[in-house]
Amino acid sequence: VIARGRGDTERARHYCIEALTCLSADRYGQRLMCLSSLGNLAIVQGDLWQARTWNREALDLAQRVGNPLFEALAHYDRARLLQARGEVLRALDEVQRGLQCLADLPPRRRYAVRGRLTLYQGYLLSLRLQPAQAREHLLAGIAEARACRDISLLIGHCVLANMDGRAGDLSAAHAHLAEAERLMHIWDIPSIYYLAMITLCKCELWLLQGQTDLAGIWLARLGQTYAGDK
Repeated sequence: VIARGRGDTERARHYCIEALTCLSADRYGQRLMCLSSLGNLAIVQGDLWQARTWNREALDLAQRVGNPLFEALAHYDRARLLQARGEVLRALDEVQRGLQCLADLPPRRRYAVRGRLTLYQGYLLSLRLQPAQAREHLLAGIAEARACRDISLLIGHCVLANMDGRAGDLSAAHAHLAEAERLMHIWDIPSIYYLAMITLCKCELWLLQGQTDLAGIWLARLGQTYAGDK
């Protein structure tokens, strides 16, 4: 997990595979997290077939042990895979399956995985050009993720910023990014986990305002920052 956070994908992949060879079958939680990480790393590297294999193994394991939270997480990962393949409608169906896994859990409790699924549902609806429904799910997902201190709420704020910017409400768009950055500081989240996403969204907004030079400067700084980390 640390290696992945640093952007060292090869080392992260090596450690996850090594962990899977060492962990006993009853350590299903750790095994599922390794499988989820491997699937996400494969998506980043463009190996969607391998990502499908890791995800299928994770879903099978979650269903065998009967853990609804891990099963919902596996559906979330599968939705991301389907979206990476351009299958947005199937991804939406997969998100709904994940939410159904959580239907019998106490309604008053907050769950990070439900927040992530709801946020991703909003994102997918924005891709389907359904802004009203997308906003409703994004706001609900942000609220749940915030209650769990889950940084996935970045997705919600960034998508809302993009939507507001394209609708011409640049003030609201920048406010979403400012709130996301404020929470990251309060929660003491290392900047590597959010700097790129927020900066890219800001650059898109500056481009909409015609501030090409400003966007170029910050993109160059961003490239130097991540090149320095490596």
